[in-house]
Amino acid sequence: MQDIKDKKNEHSDYLALLIDLIPDPVVVIDNRGIIVAANRTSEEFSGYLKEQLIGKSFAKLDFVVDKDYISLIAENAKSRFEGSIIPAYEIKVTAKNGEVRFIEVKGNRIKNNRKLLDLVIFRDVTESSQQQKKLQKDLIESEEKFHGITNSLKEPIIVVGEGSKITYWNPAAAKMFGYFSSEALGKCVHDLVVPKSMCREAKERIDISVKMFDETGAGYFTVGNVELVGRRKDNSEFPAELSISPIKTGGKWNAVGLVKDISGRKKTEQKLKEAEQRFHVLFNQAPLGVLVIDPKTASFVEFNDQAHLQLAYSSEEFKELTLHDIEAKESMDETKEHLAEIVNEGISEFETLHRTKNGEIRYVLVTARTIELANKTLLNCIFHDITEIRKVQGQLSKYSQKLEDIVKQRTEQLNATQEKLVKSERLAAIGELAGMIGHDLRNPLTGIKNAAYFLKKKGNTITELQANEMLETIETCVDYSNKIVIDLLDYSRDLNLEVQECSIKNLVIESLAMINVPEKVEIVNHILDKTQLKVDPDKIKRVFVNLIKNGIEAMPNVGKLTIDCKETGDNLEISFADTGVGIPQEALPKIFTPLFTTKAQGMGFGLAICKRITEAHGGTITVKTGNGVGTKFIVTLPIEPKIEMEVKKFG
Repeated sequence: MQDIKDKKNEHSDYLALLIDLIPDPVVVIDNRGIIVAANRTSEEFSGYLKEQLIGKSFAKLDFVVDKDYISLIAENAKSRFEGSIIPAYEIKVTAKNGEVRFIEVKGNRIKNNRKLLDLVIFRDVTESSQQQKKLQKDLIESEEKFHGITNSLKEPIIVVGEGSKITYWNPAAAKMFGYFSSEALGKCVHDLVVPKSMCREAKERIDISVKMFDETGAGYFTVGNVELVGRRKDNSEFPAELSISPIKTGGKWNAVGLVKDISGRKKTEQKLKEAEQRFHVLFNQAPLGVLVIDPKTASFVEFNDQAHLQLAYSSEEFKELTLHDIEAKESMDETKEHLAEIVNEGISEFETLHRTKNGEIRYVLVTARTIELANKTLLNCIFHDITEIRKVQGQLSKYSQKLEDIVKQRTEQLNATQEKLVKSERLAAIGELAGMIGHDLRNPLTGIKNAAYFLKKKGNTITELQANEMLETIETCVDYSNKIVIDLLDYSRDLNLEVQECSIKNLVIESLAMINVPEKVEIVNHILDKTQLKVDPDKIKRVFVNLIKNGIEAMPNVGKLTIDCKETGDNLEISFADTGVGIPQEALPKIFTPLFTTKAQGMGFGLAICKRITEAHGGTITVKTGNGVGTKFIVTLPIEPKIEMEVKKFG
């Protein structure tokens, strides 16, 4: 018996030694829940000495472990005695200082001295538990962020797992394809979005790609942005762009797909394609040669059919040429410098010479303009072959020389004989002028002749009143004839200006004094006394007199002539506005032309002389008119004139 007892003590000592080697707190419980052994580490954990623990019921200990957990440990120990396998589990421990720790409890059924016991190990997993909870919290937050971000995206996001099963389907995907998330999740993505009209070969390619992706994470759709056709729930199809990113989770490959509806882009691309086709049709069918040139290399970036045909090169030959190969007028350095000038100015038009493939030199008119293409400055050049035009010009030059010789010969004959008329443009103008002078002088001469005949015929029998009337008629006709001669001389002779500072108002008053203003016409003069200007007073009065007379003559019945003056910048505007019948629109372009008049009498020099005098002062004369609304002539003169005091030549 003593041997058996010693044997039991030996086993107990061995068990105690064994559990003391375990760094974590350990207690050994028999099938009654009584603690039969404990290690030293359990003392700190439980608050009891090891000797105090042994022999006590584990379930009745006043322990730092919550009572509910103590009962759980006892129940699990009992279940293990009955043969159940109880995996490790976690309990919460509250220390005396209030600190909460998390302990992993792991029970092991052992035999000691033929007796079943439960060896319970307590391992502090507070740190790992907190980390695990933090990881879980972070994971939840990450999932929330992921869902928040993907749900807010305008582009559809689809996550596909093994076997092409959909694991995530954001609202944008639901909007694009027409399936709610509940309808899409767990379904094969190809069954939902791949067009039913897809050919068998394409479907087989998809199956192969899916199998490859599940094994390697790579496939046909992971090579970048792939354009394909998508299908909506209503079976309508649309062009789409798919971008897939492979992600490996849990040892398996998942695909995160971003889908874009590119219907708008496709329409834009189609319009651009059609525009490019139209451009190439117009470009290639243009009747003139068109070249797009790189000014840095003088190479041809683009050319139309007419360009290479114009120079007798085939299209393939033309591709290998540069501008230096066809330029026949400028040297290579001159051409480079010329190209740089065109780039600097932006546009240029010039003539040059081109050499064809067979060596023929052609005259070319070039219109060049800078364009921006692919972030490069290029020259768009239109080449107009004017060789034939130049040959016409050569013939014209010869013909012109021949005409000059004939004119010279005829002029010499005229000077010798003075019997033949020269049909030149200058003599034709003189002839026209002579005809008008003759026509205008015939009327006053006829009046003088008739008055003289009347005086001669009647002799002393006429009354003094009749004699005075005849003399007035003669005087009027002489004055009119003299005016014709003066106008002609004024327009044809040299124009000298004698400038001095004058009062514009005084010049107007003096001009009005030289005119017999009818009672039916009201003159309104708004010009202020202080208005001063440096002008030739006699010449400017001549302008004012002509304009005032014209205004009066434009109002045959009754009317008002308003004379006004205002400063506009560096100029002074003097206006003469009548309320007459106005000037016909068709006559406006010619009213300042000499020999043009709308009056029954007159040579048409009045407004031409006004224009010449005004321009000699560095000013301008303009007109505003309309049928039945009157006419306003505006004389604009510089306040500080820069008048060249030399002689102003005729014409």
